[in-house]
Parts: sequence; C-alpha cells; structure tokens
Amino acid sequence: PNIITIHKIGRTEQTHFMVTEFIEGRTMRDLMEEGIDLFETLEILIQVTFALASSHEAGILHRDVKPENIMIRPDSIVKVLDFG
Repeated sequence: PNIITIHKIGRTEQTHFMVTEFIEGRTMRDLMEEGIDLFETLEILIQVTFALASSHEAGILHRDVKPENIMIRPDSIVKVLDFG
C-alpha cells in the first residue's frame, strides 16, 4: 500500500509511457521545509521502511530514495515514488 501503483506501461509509435495513480498530498521535502516533529517523521519513515522491505522482497531496489520521492497523502498514508 505504500508504493505508487502503476496501471499501465506502453508505447505509442515512438513514445513510451507509464500510467500511475494520482497521489494528492505533499512531499517529504515540503514537510521538512515547513518543519516536522520527530513523532511525525518516525510515522512516515515506518511506512517508507515497509515499502522498501516489500520491494526488496520482490527483488526491486529503489536506488533514489530522497524526500522528493516520498509523498504523504492527506490521510497520512505514505507513498514511495519513482522507482525509475
């Protein structure tokens, strides 16, 4: 649940595309700039850890984990983006 959903990967003539879910929310970078407390940070990182552990079990490494690739939805669900 903490990894962005990919709905479709395809190609039209010379253009490759990927259709993903739309995630409304703010990036971790936004929260860091606004100021975030330790408890909220830990709650976010727990969800990120679950996402990365799940992807590693499937043999997928992220290789670009950074605040801009972590989205926090208004309902506090965290999504890890951009697996490249």
